Amino acid sequence: MSKFIFCDKSLSFNVRVKDLVDSMTLVEKALQLGNQAGGVPCLEALHGITKTSPGVFFNNTIPGATNFPIVLLSTASFNETLWKTIGQVVSTEARAMHNLGMAGLTF
Repeated sequence: MSKFIFCDKSLSFNVRVKDLVDSMTLVEKALQLGNQAGGVPCLEALHGITKTSPGVFFNNTIPGATNFPIVLLSTASFNETLWKTIGQVVSTEARAMHNLGMAGLTF
């Protein structure tokens, strides 16, 4: 990837974006307008991560809450910060889903 000018962090954002966009064909640019866009073949460097995962949505759909490891695995980490973070995420998502009418606060 270092051969690509758009990967050179020492250059300005505008220079890097111009290089990236200029290197793409019109068809490649058009294909990037959808949420199921694959990678650009001539630029592909992610090796298998050229599509968004099933958990990535670019609309107002919330298909479900985040899935965390089972409690036994989380507690085996002995990481209290992790436990608190998981609790905060669960509570935030529960309120969001409740506010959208997708689930109750006891889901």
